[in-house]
Formats: sequence, structure tokens, C-alpha cells
Amino acid sequence: MSCREQLDVLIVNSDREEPTPASIWHALAGGAITAELLNWPADLFALTYVILERSEAYRFVLSPPPGRVWPPKSFPRWADMVEEAGRQWSVWVDDKTSAFPVILTDEWSVFCDREDTPLDELAEGCDWRMCEALLTLHAIADEACAGLGISLDGSDGRACVYRARGRELLARTGSLARIPKYSLRVLPKVRTRPDGGSLRSLSRYACVLDRSVDVRWHKVHTRRNGTDPGG
Repeated sequence: MSCREQLDVLIVNSDREEPTPASIWHALAGGAITAELLNWPADLFALTYVILERSEAYRFVLSPPPGRVWPPKSFPRWADMVEEAGRQWSVWVDDKTSAFPVILTDEWSVFCDREDTPLDELAEGCDWRMCEALLTLHAIADEACAGLGISLDGSDGRACVYRARGRELLARTGSLARIPKYSLRVLPKVRTRPDGGSLRSLSRYACVLDRSVDVRWHKVHTRRNGTDPGG
């Protein structure tokens, strides 16, 4: 059973009439959406992935609703801001006295305030601010997963404990995320197709596989700063 099929079964069996980000995550991970997810980027990556997959809101990256644009006009340097936020977050996981990314705080707040938004509204882009937050959080979480399970060239040594913890978690459980692996697995991404239009093509460093995939991870080297693993 695929990840999406599993979600369909769980949602049908839930008490809610309409699926929402909160109900989907509860069915998948067995808990609420809390700030604990911010302590481990791969967990947030899993959350945003399943919501984007279920709502198909990822398609707005290439084809926004009428009158909307992507990236958001409110973030004129969106790509740079996302990459820097991912780096800051990685450092913060090791050192809680370091700066926490402002954009991550802001978009997380938007997402949490709207966690009960019906998925139908996300699918249609009716709550565009929620779609912006969801896509931005997904991108930041992906950037923060850089180096988890894959060696980085040109690393400055920051967040080395975080990356070591990620490698240990991957070797021990077969997933970078802390949620039960019988639900899904978050894995390092080795290659990204430059011409893809799927949800998987939106990320550079992490990907999600359903529970049916058996994983045995071997160390793989790749490039880092400013380079695309698929380039």
C-alpha cells in the first residue's frame, strides 16, 4: 500500500468529515502538530510532504492560482532566504543559543494557525497564505536536511553533531525522520531531475518513500554549497 493509499484509509476511518493537515498528521504519526517538530528538520519535511502530496498543492509552484505568483512577492529573495534559513536551523539544532530563522518562525506560525484548514481549500488554493507557508516550510526543511546521510564538500564544520545524529538515525532505523517507519521513511536524496514537475522534484536533499520500501543505506559523497546534486 502506498503512502497516499494508507492516508486515504486512515482518513476514512477518522471521526472528521473533512481531512485537514492536523487530522492527516494525527492519523499518520499518532500525535498533534507541535513545536517538537522544529527540533528535527526531517520530521517537518515528512509533515509538509504528506500534506502537499494529499492536497496536490505542490503544483502551484509551476501553476499558481489566477492572480497569484510563486515565489511570493513578500519574499523577493525567497530562494536565498530559504537556503540561509536551512543553514541557520541546522546550526540551531546543535546549539539552541544560536539564532533561529525568522522566516521559519513566521511561516510555522501561519501553518499552525491554519492546521484545521480543509484540504479541499488547499487543493484549490483558496487559502493562498497557507499554501505559501506550506511550500516555504517544505523548502526550508529540505535545505536543513543537507548532509544527513550524505557527506558534504566544503562544509564549515557547523552542525556536525546534528549531521552525525542524522547518520546514526538513518543507519539504525532506515529513516532520517523520527516518526514510525511503518508510516513512511525520509531518506537522503542523491539526484534530482532538473526537468521534473512532481512533488519529489521540489526537494534537493531529502525524499519520502512509503513503508513498503526496505532501505539499506551506504555512504555516498555529493557536492554542496550552491550546487545541485542532479547537476
